[in-house]
Amino acid sequence: MKRYRVINKRKLETIVVSVHKKLPTDDDVLFKTGWNKEDCIIEEVYSDYHIDENDNPSQIDYLGEE
Repeated sequence: MKRYRVINKRKLETIVVSVHKKLPTDDDVLFKTGWNKEDCIIEEVYSDYHIDENDNPSQIDYLGEE
């Protein structure tokens, strides 16, 4: 399993995605997000990575947690 931080430059959102493939492509990382490759910056991160408290996490992380 590999983890990637995906920054959407157009929507100004950051998410962390886990992919369970040995050699994932950008399309594998962006699968189910609906985001375009040209709008995103994709960076591999280590397994215990979390978004800093100063960053604004996307609303996707908080759906149904009210």
